[in-house]
Amino acid sequence: ASFPLVAVRVENLSADDIESGLMEGTIDLGITFTPENPIQFNVEPIGEEQFVLVVSNSHRLASRKRIRILDLADEPLCLMTTDFCTRRLINAAFAEAGVNLAVAVEMTSIESCRNVTLAGGPPTIIPQLAVMSVKVPCIRIEQPVIKRTLCLLSSKTQTKLRCREEFATLV
Repeated sequence: ASFPLVAVRVENLSADDIESGLMEGTIDLGITFTPENPIQFNVEPIGEEQFVLVVSNSHRLASRKRIRILDLADEPLCLMTTDFCTRRLINAAFAEAGVNLAVAVEMTSIESCRNVTLAGGPPTIIPQLAVMSVKVPCIRIEQPVIKRTLCLLSSKTQTKLRCREEFATLV
């Protein structure tokens, strides 16, 4: 409203696509997670989000409040594809715990994973923020905790634009 001549387009992209778009100059700002190669970007942490195990109401784990990664050995899960940093974080946590990750279903959005689980499909591991508005069994994951830092990214090589800087301030 403060900048009526500025058009805003919001896209839901993978972290890799956001980083590529910033480097190519096709994206002005990205809201994503701490990049693997942060030296190319201006990185401003916005907050941290923790992942939870989401199960259907009828799942055998629905009454649990906490769970260790070790307890999820060979549990069939619905997860994001490996194209997404969300999945890479989950893979790393399972590897750190020395636990076999059993993937039954792969999806390309957190909402799809959540919906498959809520429809009676396998459990999913997603950010807690993705289920705050939905009443579902959420189980806190421990040993190791899976979390990520949400960041506002911009390219260090982009020309300074007032509208970009104002939008970043609003975010």
